Amino acid sequence: MQSILSPGKKGKVKVEFYTITESESISTLEGPFTPPGNYVSLFINNKRVMTDEPYEHYTNIEVVDNAKGNILIAGLGLGMILTRILPKNLVKSVIVIEKNKDVIDLILPYLVNIRGYKKLLVVNEDIFNFSTKLRTMDCIYHDITFDGNIKQQIQERKRLNKYLSKFLTPNGWLGQWESAQWEEVLDQEK
Repeated sequence: MQSILSPGKKGKVKVEFYTITESESISTLEGPFTPPGNYVSLFINNKRVMTDEPYEHYTNIEVVDNAKGNILIAGLGLGMILTRILPKNLVKSVIVIEKNKDVIDLILPYLVNIRGYKKLLVVNEDIFNFSTKLRTMDCIYHDITFDGNIKQQIQERKRLNKYLSKFLTPNGWLGQWESAQWEEVLDQEK
């Protein structure tokens, strides 16, 4: 993403570039291995909410694989998945709902050179308020950060999945970031 974005700050949103060296790239039990390289982070209110490290690519591959037809994405982030979705011939349109205007202002100008950009519409709104304008979609994905502890986050993800499923075509696909990891947490809750 360093080849697309630039470091910057808008309000309480910040994009930073950083480098992980060979000595910093050791794997720990606390997180996945990240190889040495140059990466980008998105911060909101001084909290890192996204990077373009390999783990982020891996945990977002499911939506890239399932992207076709008309797509709804909740959460713009760094725009990383859009670089893989917009160029696909099977993709007709992509609507991204992002409630943080500063994220849009900081990220969107850099996405105009992505192949397929004309298929993209970014709307500054909360996903829960967008329903009246929503048509049925072939692919729906949410990658948004919820406040609160793990139980509150699980409840919010369940509520969002239920809400978004109303707008899915009969053979459509609905997913969320780190879906496998969240399913594990939900199984442990039972």
